[in-house]
Amino acid sequence: MSESSDRISLETPAKAICSVPYLLGYVPDRHLVILALSDAGRLIVTGSIELAKARFRWPQLPQLIANGVTKMILIGYGPAESVTPAIDHLQALLTDCNIEVVEALRVSDGRYWLYDCDDVSCCPPEGRPIGDETSVDAAFVATGAVAAPNRESIRAYLDPAPDAPAVAAVLAELKEPLGEHKGVFRRAMEAADAGDLPTVHQTATLGRRLAGENGVDAAVAAIDDTAPEVDRVRLWVWLTRQLSGEYRAHAAAVCAYAAWRSGRGILAIDAVELALSIQPGNHLAQIMHHALAQALSPDSALDTSPAP
Repeated sequence: MSESSDRISLETPAKAICSVPYLLGYVPDRHLVILALSDAGRLIVTGSIELAKARFRWPQLPQLIANGVTKMILIGYGPAESVTPAIDHLQALLTDCNIEVVEALRVSDGRYWLYDCDDVSCCPPEGRPIGDETSVDAAFVATGAVAAPNRESIRAYLDPAPDAPAVAAVLAELKEPLGEHKGVFRRAMEAADAGDLPTVHQTATLGRRLAGENGVDAAVAAIDDTAPEVDRVRLWVWLTRQLSGEYRAHAAAVCAYAAWRSGRGILAIDAVELALSIQPGNHLAQIMHHALAQALSPDSALDTSPAP
């Protein structure tokens, strides 16, 4: 799940539909997407589930209510025979939780249908064309948001890079003291945002810093201290792909934190799963797994420091 900027408008069905690929990070297919809103209409969190799984319990609902969700927009992607039962099931659950369904609609083949509109002049049987909402695209692009073609493309973001063995070889030879972490990760994020990604030696050095004393804490602090207009994720995706072993686990955990803070919840989930698959006891990955499972908003306070 992920959060969007208040600057993004969801005022029409077409704008909501065009926003979804950016909010999720990929173009959904045969999924049920929820846009969870506050009472004032602020988008708090975006979530997605495969239609085949959407007719089961939604354990996140109590936490969403605790986070201030009072309304939802429901968008099902796929044929009516698959979408309608999923929409009906979730609407019943939301009614029991006193969550208002602002809009429920289905999307298929470039058209959409509203479930609560019987006016054929407004909502014809063949559906309405989504059309191009260039203002929506421009608003998201301005925030650095991207929309991958499918869910599998997000997972591929973290695949090992061809240079990973070379980075591992440099890491094995690194012996010199690294000094303080202060400013190092922030400068590296700013450089990556500008297109200046680390060299093999710089990547190895950053990996060693992460695995060193207070390295992860310094990285988390740097993410929180870096200006939001800077892409805080790009460096950590790069390091996750370039590093191996425990270094890759640390980078993936920090990548999850950066992605979550930046509203890229799907990438955060994948990064957490990767970190825990390599290093099940990774402290930051465990914290991020809990935060994501609880659907915590990216602007929530989160204590990532190790237990004393």
